[in-house]
Amino acid sequence: MRIYSLSIILSLLVLMPYTGIAQDSFFTQANCTIVYSLERSADKYFNDEITQLSAPISRMNIHFIDLNNWGKASPHIEISGRLRNQLREQYNLDKSLNQAVLVDKHGQMLNRYSGSVTLVNALIDCN
Repeated sequence: MRIYSLSIILSLLVLMPYTGIAQDSFFTQANCTIVYSLERSADKYFNDEITQLSAPISRMNIHFIDLNNWGKASPHIEISGRLRNQLREQYNLDKSLNQAVLVDKHGQMLNRYSGSVTLVNALIDCN
């Protein structure tokens, strides 16, 4: 009976989500990471800004995580769907709103942007 109870408890512990994953590994690789969830036109505008400002972005060592559209090239970080959902919950980034958060090396949120999200403001705040 004890072994059965122990195996159930261990199984439940394995199934529990671990939100610390978001903070443990990939945030340490950049000075700042911008995690964003934008609707189509805002997403296109934001990614055009990323392309235009690629030199300062590279120099400042800034990475990006797009929660709505995955599989983008550098400076975007490719993450799993599960981790994307964890980040969405952790930083409260609703799919239907234009939002972005600026995150430091430790996974701590430095700033939040809503509505009209522009890259220039995030770059200034990353300094």
